[in-house]
Amino acid sequence: MAIVRRRASLRDIVDLAYPALFHWELKQRFPCAVINVIVTAIGGESAPQGTMRFAAEVLGHRPDGVTFDYGLNDRRPGPVAAARAWR
Repeated sequence: MAIVRRRASLRDIVDLAYPALFHWELKQRFPCAVINVIVTAIGGESAPQGTMRFAAEVLGHRPDGVTFDYGLNDRRPGPVAAARAWR
């Protein structure tokens, strides 16, 4: 199973960073599965920016699942531009 995570985190605190916690939780639920959590995020990126890199940097991993978490970063382009980016 491969999951691609699209969110930057505190890289200097790896064990407490969201991708590491996400991986740990998946391993608790599926202890026999081989799970790779791949972070392709760029800190401060918004949905319109991420859309430009999505095909090349995410789909190339052939993930079984993808999470998106732009949240507050999408305040800059606004909700209309963010929604348009993912249509």
